[in-house]
Amino acid sequence: MTYWISILKECKSRNLSPKDVFNFRVENKIWSIPENLKKSRIPDFGEEVIVYAAGLKKFLGSFVVASSIQTPRPWEKRIFMHECPDYEFKYIIRIKDVKRFDPPLPIEEVLPHLNFIKNKKTWGIYFKGIFREIWQMDFEYIIKKAKALGSIK
Repeated sequence: MTYWISILKECKSRNLSPKDVFNFRVENKIWSIPENLKKSRIPDFGEEVIVYAAGLKKFLGSFVVASSIQTPRPWEKRIFMHECPDYEFKYIIRIKDVKRFDPPLPIEEVLPHLNFIKNKKTWGIYFKGIFREIWQMDFEYIIKKAKALGSIK
């Protein structure tokens, strides 16, 4: 199994924070995928994803991928484009088993222990793009830390 981080940014045109975008996607059980993203860089059915809010520097939650990549239904595309026109997308994956981190988990709480981040001083460069594959031990450490802080809801 492969483990992932999805990096969320704000929706500037609607003044939505990454947390708002996360909540909208969770509500609709859909994660949007841009057209230009290579298929090898997209989580597949059954894989687990942790969501990181770039602007907030916090982890917001996790989910399990409930489908392979697919084309959204016309009404799904309209809902997403109305909610945030900044997010250009052509594909979606469906999501399930969502765990919200409330409060969100600050990166500082886990940064020293994340092995996929080689240079801790320039850690931000490891959170570029839409998805990033991470090691199972890092995924489990983030989840364990969120549980220890009482964040998982």
